[in-house]
Amino acid sequence: MKKLLDLLSKIISTFFFVGYLPLAPGTFGSIAALTIVMAIFYQPYNFHIADGLLNFEVGGYYINPDYLVYILIIMAALSYIIGAWAAERYSKLIKNPDPKKIVIDEVAGIFTAAALTVAIYAIIFHYFVTFSLYLTLALWYFVTIFFLFRFFDIVKPWHIGWSDKKVKGGHGIMLDDQIAALYSVIVFYIGFFALYFTGVLDSMISVE
Repeated sequence: MKKLLDLLSKIISTFFFVGYLPLAPGTFGSIAALTIVMAIFYQPYNFHIADGLLNFEVGGYYINPDYLVYILIIMAALSYIIGAWAAERYSKLIKNPDPKKIVIDEVAGIFTAAALTVAIYAIIFHYFVTFSLYLTLALWYFVTIFFLFRFFDIVKPWHIGWSDKKVKGGHGIMLDDQIAALYSVIVFYIGFFALYFTGVLDSMISVE
């Protein structure tokens, strides 16, 4: 059982061995997580509830943010909880407190950033239906979040650097990426509303 748990912690910590890539494993872990988010978000169909029945709309493009947010929240929560256990066990196994090959922290960070981004957008969408127009730019939202997340995760300013040094164990490995995700979303929405109120978003839609 111990060997099985050790192997499981290795697979989870390295996110199915993505962490073993020789160059920038954290970045590739983030890309893998972003790919999963995009695979969920961009679907060949939409579904909605009408007359008490679940209906599929063939040829649709996006999942309604109200549905997607629950999926992403569950993914973010599970990846953090399981990732903290796996990272702590595997780091002890290889006798390294925070090895680069552990990338589940980046994966969980991207899931959290995506969940927060979509949750806030869903709230906006609920009160301002016209914001559905800006869903066509969703690809750029996630790409922007990715680069912001990588910036904060690498530079580690303020609370990110503090948590990385002060918090130990599995939570220490995971927590700094969660804070980086939070910072990424804050900066993203500052930029989002700046572009909205200056009319740039509308011009981007017309170009699309």
